[in-house]
Amino acid sequence: MLNSFARSICALLLTLALGACSTPSATPVTVEVAATPTATTVPSTPPVTVTSTIELTPTIEPTPTVDPTPLPPEAELDWMHNRTVICLEVRGEVEREQATEELYEALDRLSATMPATAKATIGEGCEVNLPDSGLDRFQNIGPGIVEAPGPWLTVVVVLGDTMADQLLGTENVNYASYEMMVSGQHDAGEVTSALVVRQGHLQDETFLDYLAMPMTFLR
Repeated sequence: MLNSFARSICALLLTLALGACSTPSATPVTVEVAATPTATTVPSTPPVTVTSTIELTPTIEPTPTVDPTPLPPEAELDWMHNRTVICLEVRGEVEREQATEELYEALDRLSATMPATAKATIGEGCEVNLPDSGLDRFQNIGPGIVEAPGPWLTVVVVLGDTMADQLLGTENVNYASYEMMVSGQHDAGEVTSALVVRQGHLQDETFLDYLAMPMTFLR
């Protein structure tokens, strides 16, 4: 019986000794740590300058060109022979009615030797550009080079004495050009003439000789 009690005591001591040496299981502990926000530094971007270059092209007006191709013979005869109107312009102290009457008298004188002159009539409306002084012989007083001739057989400008002194000097009549056409690559020929005359001198022989030249185209 004593031995049995001793064995029980030994077993109890052994159990206590083993319990003291064993490691208890750890209880998990949750620790919450507040996150500290981290500031993100964004590098500054330098300003960008954009330069735009616009090229401006100046507008150049086209230069009027004249077709250098000569007119066919039949077309040339048409405009040469079908124009019958003389354009009469008056400048200065000149009465148009008086100048018209004197010009018709000059045509009547020419018709004695040039019957076709009777077909000529007198009109108005041509553009005349006179210089301020000193009109040269053959100087252009009209539109200059044209692509097609105008309706005038010739142009007669009658000047008052004051303007005649400035343009004609001591002369009473001068031959000028009114319209020209290109007949080749570089040549221009007169297609409409002009006469500048002092009032009261439309019966002078010099004026009649000049006036007879375009009358030769009448048929």
